Amino acid sequence: MIKTGLEMLSSLKKLEVLDLSLNDDIDKDILPSLTTLTSLKLLDLSFTSLNGNFRISDFAALENLEMLDLTRCDFNGAFEIEGSERVSILRKLKTLKLAANRFNESVITSLSTLPSLTNLDLSGNYFTGPFLAQDFAALENLEMLDLSGCGFSGTFKIEGSERGSIFRKLKTLKLGSNQFNESVITSLKTLPSLTNLDLSWNPMSGPFPAQELSHLTNLEELDLTLTQLNDTPNIEACKTLSRLKRLETINLSENNFNKSIISCLSLVPSLKILHLSNSFPWGSSFPVQGFLNFSDLEVLLLNNNGFSGTIPMEAFASFHHLEVLDLSDNNLVGGIPSSIQSLSSLRALSFAYNNLNGLLPDPTTGLCRLPEMKAQFGTFTEASYEDNPFLCGPPLEKKCRNYSQVMADPSTQEDKEDNDKWYDIDMTCFYGSSCSTCVVVFLGFAAVLYTNPQWRRRWLDLVEDCIFTCYYFLYDSVRKLSNLFHK
Repeated sequence: MIKTGLEMLSSLKKLEVLDLSLNDDIDKDILPSLTTLTSLKLLDLSFTSLNGNFRISDFAALENLEMLDLTRCDFNGAFEIEGSERVSILRKLKTLKLAANRFNESVITSLSTLPSLTNLDLSGNYFTGPFLAQDFAALENLEMLDLSGCGFSGTFKIEGSERGSIFRKLKTLKLGSNQFNESVITSLKTLPSLTNLDLSWNPMSGPFPAQELSHLTNLEELDLTLTQLNDTPNIEACKTLSRLKRLETINLSENNFNKSIISCLSLVPSLKILHLSNSFPWGSSFPVQGFLNFSDLEVLLLNNNGFSGTIPMEAFASFHHLEVLDLSDNNLVGGIPSSIQSLSSLRALSFAYNNLNGLLPDPTTGLCRLPEMKAQFGTFTEASYEDNPFLCGPPLEKKCRNYSQVMADPSTQEDKEDNDKWYDIDMTCFYGSSCSTCVVVFLGFAAVLYTNPQWRRRWLDLVEDCIFTCYYFLYDSVRKLSNLFHK
């Protein structure tokens, strides 16, 4: 069915975009049908079943092709080049995605016949050994290179005269989930044009490489998640971070720093997004002093660090532009301070999975949360406060018995709740439901007596018997008392 449809497509001589992704029925037999679509600029064959060795000559007729996506097509082994004069026809190809196949390292040298490439994705292929930059020497226009999860180890070698020419236009480099060591960053300092660098999930260890990174003056985004970094550089090395005037995003999650790293990062002049999830020893106190020098920060993620103590609002006093704050999965205690309303730009907030207690901030002040759910805090739901057993008040289901009091100690509140009733009755609802029940019962009883004469007769006889019984009971009781007094 699909092949028949493609035969019809072959008549569309002006077709520029063709997306055939996510079709397991498509195999290599379909490639000849594409040769007539010479106007194609974008071709997506990702997640199909092309299988086997990749022959770029199969696409040589598509001389206007600018983007080719062959992600997860089950290619394996070699990257076949047949007829280099035909390959030169693909002179307009700028983006090539070969991710999640089973190519070996020979694919890299084969790609040298495509000098027009600006974006190359080879992530998730089976490469081994050290990375050799000279294999990419012919791709002088490359701006984005993704080699994540390719099995490289050791360092990122750029040697000799190549240092000034290879990757001189490279802006985005993704080397995550390999086995590079800490020397990789020293090699990367020869790439000053880099704006985005991903080195996550590499066993680098040692202190945060502040001095080495300071050479990447155009860097805008840095990801060092789970790189086994565990120390802070000296103050002189930290001062070199002031050269990174464009760096806005740093991700240091899943490492093991001491709290002094925050003071070091505060020297990055334009930092806006800081990820420090699970980055400190569990149970340490909250690093208040480290955050006093941040002013432009917009996103701060500090979840899953086990910080102890109360929420230190003085640490966030300078965060006039903070939009996202995540303090979930810590050991914070005490109440949520009403001064949090000073963070007027907040759009997302989480205090979940702590040991906070007391009433949520007053809805009548700047934190217009309760009960109308107004202003920017109106988007915050129960999920922002869940699993804090001693917090109460909307949007939580747990109600506070006395809104004028805020619990100061969870243990005191626990003892108090042991002496309180386990239920909480709304008296208005109670009286309303009771009266309604009585009215319904009375009307139902009256309806039965009205519609059934026999039951009505028995009911009246019963009432009459009760009246006489009560009368004679009272009469005998009064007579006996009278006789007793007369004696």
